[in-house]
Amino acid sequence: MANMAYKEVVALSIKQVWDWWLSTARHPVFATFANLLGVFAGLLGALYTDDIRSAFPFYSGPYTGVSIHSIVFWTGFSVFALTFLSREYSADKQRVASQEQLEDTIRTMPPRDFVVEFAQYYAQSHKAVRALNPPLAATEDEIRAAIRMVLSCIAQLARRFDAAQQFTYSANIKLYWPSVGEWQRYAGNDAKPNVKFAELEAAIDRIPLLILDTSLSATTSNSQPGDPDPALVLAADMALPVPGEGRNGRSEDARRWRVLPGGSANIFYADSKFLRERRRTRKMV
Repeated sequence: MANMAYKEVVALSIKQVWDWWLSTARHPVFATFANLLGVFAGLLGALYTDDIRSAFPFYSGPYTGVSIHSIVFWTGFSVFALTFLSREYSADKQRVASQEQLEDTIRTMPPRDFVVEFAQYYAQSHKAVRALNPPLAATEDEIRAAIRMVLSCIAQLARRFDAAQQFTYSANIKLYWPSVGEWQRYAGNDAKPNVKFAELEAAIDRIPLLILDTSLSATTSNSQPGDPDPALVLAADMALPVPGEGRNGRSEDARRWRVLPGGSANIFYADSKFLRERRRTRKMV
């Protein structure tokens, strides 16, 4: 473990130095310095041609002494070559990154009239939420119906953004529960959630879970806006584990992650204030 950690630190240090060198090579002063070195090496080659020609590597001996002019020339030329190649490599890398960024930007641009549809779905969602005014007087079923309407708008917008009208998009919510016992008291039964991607040694009864609430879902299929996703009937009570406090998110050998991406990672790495807000929202629903 110690040897592995040392190698990771060394690799990280080398990468940091290399990234710093490439960022420096992109600076205009660096290019000026490289050009001056090239001029200096060329000037030495023109003034001391005979000394350079009679020294290594052009001359194989026997040598009568050390040629200072040859050493300075080859040192200046080597540094010039290093700085020039670094400059070109950094420029090429930056150009490739810019091209990829441009491709990603073009690829993720919304289709025509998307902003208009976004405004329409936003107004629809806002209307569904405003209908709960005052929120404290709304029933649980009314709140869930408003949430499903917002989820339906999100799914419709995602499909429109991807220009994938031939596909079915869905949106759903998983609720955070500190333990299986709290979820069972909320559900009013002793059923066990269907936990996925849990480690064999995990104590399912004591770890926090994200449990799918099928009533907080929506789909772009033929169902009416605001109706739950009928396809989630087969996934009822599906749950994802969240590592408990005191865990570092990795396995003992530090090669595997214990935290699933998405909601599990958000909760695991969130601060206590954010986690309390999630719990408060869950209690309101």
